[in-house]
Amino acid sequence: MWEVVIEIPENYTGCGGVSRMIRLVMELPRWAKCSGGIAHTKELADELECHLRIQRGPVEGLDLPYTIGLPDSTFPRCEWAITYSDNPHIKEFMELKQVKNKAIMMLSYGMCLARETPNVLTPGLKVMCSTTKIKKAIEADGGKAENVGFGFDSSVWYPEEVERQKYALVMYHSSPDKNYQLAVDVAEKLVIKGLVKGIVTFGKSDGWSGAKKPRHHKAHYPDADVATLRKVYSESGIFIMPSKTEGLNLTPIEATLCGCPSIICDGAWDDVYYSGLNCFRADPTFDDVYRQCEGLLQGYNYHQPIFFDFMKEQMKQHTWEKTAEKVIKCLSV
Repeated sequence: MWEVVIEIPENYTGCGGVSRMIRLVMELPRWAKCSGGIAHTKELADELECHLRIQRGPVEGLDLPYTIGLPDSTFPRCEWAITYSDNPHIKEFMELKQVKNKAIMMLSYGMCLARETPNVLTPGLKVMCSTTKIKKAIEADGGKAENVGFGFDSSVWYPEEVERQKYALVMYHSSPDKNYQLAVDVAEKLVIKGLVKGIVTFGKSDGWSGAKKPRHHKAHYPDADVATLRKVYSESGIFIMPSKTEGLNLTPIEATLCGCPSIICDGAWDDVYYSGLNCFRADPTFDDVYRQCEGLLQGYNYHQPIFFDFMKEQMKQHTWEKTAEKVIKCLSV
């Protein structure tokens, strides 16, 4: 049986990409002859487990057998170690002699262009990514990557039997790249125009970090689990996410599967997933985001089942089982 260890860098900030890597450690033994663990500090391991449980619901069987830091001579001896794309200790990682093979994962990290993430060009480091779009971007900069897809459990995302309040849903994030304030400004105008009843937010508020709290604010969900998010998505009329840069951008897909259409500005997805039936693109400007939201809200049929069925079929191609199989196949070559 293989042993694969995921190495989490010191600059971990609770982002979704790292959480998905940890989830991969749990999924690999389920779908392939492989065991795995986390390499980092004990304190951070506790935080990682807590983050996983909060963001993606209860995770049964999550085990963190390796909780040590880098650089460290006690790093577990293993066949494969996989690190994260923006690891600042890539040199120390590459020098670990107790690891037979080394790889880097870009499961959800912006567009992952090689010129912006030079780690992907490190000699001797196998690169795995999650979409064809990211793969092409890396190769255009002279790198090489294998597309292993991404795990997604669509079975937990479906419309709740609740009254759709037609709230404007906004994800709070303190990073300027997420364009939180633009989303709020658009949502407030939608309220004034009578197109939505109010604004609902989710995500860690951090005391709002100096950001302006929406005037027509109805509720905020700082640490929502899957059940809470499913209800929020099912009650909302539109999800506005005008990020300047995004990774996999799974949140709009979750909203879509719960019957809430989305407006997005960027994502590393392949274009087929944005079909016009469920997720709509806009330029990251107030005028264009508002125009798209207004048009959608005036003509969208929430009882039309085709967008839900279409996305369900699309997401069947992307399961944790298939991702685990592709990772092991990639490492075996």
